[in-house]
Amino acid sequence: MISGIDAYNPGFLANLNNIENRLAKENNEVSSGIRVNEPSDDPGAIASILDTQSQIDQVTQVQKNLNLANVTAQTADGAIQNAGSLLDQLVSIAAQGASGTTNAATESALALQVKNIQQELVSVANTSINGQYIFGGDRPGVAPYTLDTNAPAGVVPAPTELSLSGNLQSGGPSYSQNVSVTDSLGQSHTLTLTLAPTPPNTWAYQITIPASQIALVAATSYTTAGSATLTVADATGIAAGQTVSGTGIPAGTTVASISGNQITLSNNASATGIAPLAFGTPAADPTLASGTLTFNADGTLSASTSNPVAINISNLADGAENMTVNWSLFDASGNGLITQLAQPSSLTAQTSGASNTAILRDASGNSIVPGILASQIFDSQDGVAGSGVFSQVHALWQALQSGDHSFIQTAALNLKSAVTQVNEAGTNYGDLENWISQANQDASRRQTDLQTNLGTLRDADIPTVATQLTMDETALNAAISAHATLSNKTLFDYIG
Repeated sequence: MISGIDAYNPGFLANLNNIENRLAKENNEVSSGIRVNEPSDDPGAIASILDTQSQIDQVTQVQKNLNLANVTAQTADGAIQNAGSLLDQLVSIAAQGASGTTNAATESALALQVKNIQQELVSVANTSINGQYIFGGDRPGVAPYTLDTNAPAGVVPAPTELSLSGNLQSGGPSYSQNVSVTDSLGQSHTLTLTLAPTPPNTWAYQITIPASQIALVAATSYTTAGSATLTVADATGIAAGQTVSGTGIPAGTTVASISGNQITLSNNASATGIAPLAFGTPAADPTLASGTLTFNADGTLSASTSNPVAINISNLADGAENMTVNWSLFDASGNGLITQLAQPSSLTAQTSGASNTAILRDASGNSIVPGILASQIFDSQDGVAGSGVFSQVHALWQALQSGDHSFIQTAALNLKSAVTQVNEAGTNYGDLENWISQANQDASRRQTDLQTNLGTLRDADIPTVATQLTMDETALNAAISAHATLSNKTLFDYIG
């Protein structure tokens, strides 16, 4: 017997499929709250949605940057407040030492207190977060200062990083390279590197500075009445035979001999205490460092010369507190920057000193430098040697050690400028924190506006969608029920 053939209605099935697709989309919108889940949902809105989302991502990153900068700024502000408190203690100590009623034992005790506070100030200047020095600028991995009571300011700043790269001609002639480096006052000085071949694979190097750039004054010296021996902070550029003049130094005095930083004069000093001494210009350019470079057979620099050459000069002609240089012949990974090849010598010098090129932006694109360098807080800001914070603190320590009340009184008076300088740095960070706070508020408002705009473009109207969902479910059920009542009998059922 021939079986019945069900009625087939293509239009009905197509309409049924459309309702089911609408129901699926409506259910998705209700559950996710999103109207545009894919480009086909609303092709005309996609460009606006993507642009708005991109702006939201940018503002989110701005907020993260602001929050990180705020933590650093607050830490820096706290550190500067701590420095101000330490300087206030020093002002009190200086007033006590300058009173004229102290004895040698009291002055010695006060000097020890100053030295301890000086060390605390260095720690403040070297404040770090997660191993990053917050006053280090573009070199956050390098401590801004190292305590050194033999240095003119009592500290040695982070050195200028200097490296040489290029080729030396194997067995070639001697080679010289001039390099400009910057001191603590921002003044440039020229160092000269001379390389002389000593075949087959070694070169002797010598680093000099022109005699004209060496100071005529030793910033720190200790003299004793009736003694021909004194100590200077840095003997660079001082040579036997140079004339010497200064408070307590008889006319016609010359340098008799030098041993380290100990200078022996041709005459006895006639005064005690600390006095600047003027030395005659050296007859030849002083040598700052010398040594030997050894190359491997393949022309690469031997690891035996991997340690950087450290140079510290304190008696510079422009009165700068000091200039410290780390002369590196290797890069950070230990690879030689200089090679020895059979071609003309050609070396390039690169220097990297303290700088701060970081920029912090708000949501509108406005920018600010998020912090200041340690040198801007503690070093001389007026180009006058010895006027920085550490210099003033160190001068007080030296004055208390010497027991000379006139020096103590001068140091106590000069210390006030150090307090002012640190307070100005605190004001700078206060302004920065206010800027960050305002930028954060603006970013939050902008984020809210963008999220609202994104919602208008992308989010579903839940009440409207829910109503449409109910209507489509009703329509689907009605269509299915109506279809079920249709007869599926064929012509053969009636004639059979």
